[in-house]
Amino acid sequence: MLARSALVALLFAAPVTAAAAASPSGAPGQRASGQPAAAVQETDRLQFEPMSVRVARGDVVEWTNRGSIPHNVTFDRYPSLSSGTMNGGDTYEIRFTTPGTYPYRCTFHPGMDGTVTVSG
Repeated sequence: MLARSALVALLFAAPVTAAAAASPSGAPGQRASGQPAAAVQETDRLQFEPMSVRVARGDVVEWTNRGSIPHNVTFDRYPSLSSGTMNGGDTYEIRFTTPGTYPYRCTFHPGMDGTVTVSG
């Protein structure tokens, strides 16, 4: 049986879909600002709410730390999309440009995981 750290590494090693892996720019989006199509809350219960969001290609996803505990948004496969430390009230936005499913996590809190699924 795989150790938990090895299993986590496998889960976050690559996007779920082949379309995402074929992105010519390497990353499935870029930091942006704009009207969010989906909002994700980071909570003091150590969860992303909702844990999974679906958006269309070109849409913006916004993460907001609604609590008092620092969090981050880390895309292991795409470090350029990862946020820095987010304190209470901080927001972070990404415009997704490539269809696929992208797992992310808070590196401060094991088990605080989420996904963004982008349709074509």
